Amino acid sequence: MPISYSVGQSPLYRLSSRKRMYELLQVTQADWVLLRRNKGYNCFPLPDRYRSTLPALRHKPRNVQSPEELLKKTQKRLTDLLSRIELPEYLHSARKGHSYKTNALQHTFGHSLARIDIKKFYESTYISYVQRYFSEVLCCVPDVAHQLADISTFGKRLPTGSPLSPLLSFLAYQPMFDELYKLAREMELTMTVYVDDVVVSGPGVASRFIEPASKIIARYGLRAHKFSTSSAGSPLVITGVERRQTGDVAPGARFRKIRALQTELARARTPERKCLFLKALIGQYREGHALIPNALVHAKRYERELNKFPVAAVKSRSRRLKKKT
Repeated sequence: MPISYSVGQSPLYRLSSRKRMYELLQVTQADWVLLRRNKGYNCFPLPDRYRSTLPALRHKPRNVQSPEELLKKTQKRLTDLLSRIELPEYLHSARKGHSYKTNALQHTFGHSLARIDIKKFYESTYISYVQRYFSEVLCCVPDVAHQLADISTFGKRLPTGSPLSPLLSFLAYQPMFDELYKLAREMELTMTVYVDDVVVSGPGVASRFIEPASKIIARYGLRAHKFSTSSAGSPLVITGVERRQTGDVAPGARFRKIRALQTELARARTPERKCLFLKALIGQYREGHALIPNALVHAKRYERELNKFPVAAVKSRSRRLKKKT
């Protein structure tokens, strides 16, 4: 059972000295000086791992800021401390015992649905909102709040590759999400949040939520986009799960990706390329085994094929990617 307590019970609450901050984050003063001075990140474009022209495997350019070892360790420790603070039930990301599947299960088939994404959520989460969380919610003294915000951000915003960003992005904007939740409740809608994905559903017209919700989001300096709706009785596609009258299945996008991976596997001419697509197919079937018929049978078949290749061929692609980054 995950540890959970109120904000006032957190060891971070009313944190008033650097010495205590070092103890909580399990770093020395020398470590902290090094972190503040260097704040080391590996910055790189997300690799196009498949190098495919198929739409289902199309590469989406994205820059990643991944913290170096000491900074990553410190951010993980801060994430652990923050994750123990009670979170609202509507949040299904960045917390133990919750996932994209539990997020989808909150919404009942037969209801209408509306979805809003927050555009570039991490990159739009400014240090001022992060520092405000540490100073106004956790009531840390100004110096401590500033330093915690400083080691949590990159270029005054949340880094895309940090273990801290999924949780801290929510905490920094929790007042906004609470406003959205209040709006949903007033409209008699169920609301869930998964990172930057806000979904509402209910027996009423869920699409009515989009316009006032977008205004709330804009008031916090963020931008809502990728609006989508489903009418009552239609299949509901929510964070990787499609809810139908006959039960939950994997959405069409997952099956399209599987077919594209199978196509590229058949085209592959080198052991490294074959191993790349075999591992991807195994991952797709194992991760979606509860939603795909005979998924584990398919996964095991591809695992037997993968095991025929030398270890060097299986690992070479991942080594090249690691070296590149």
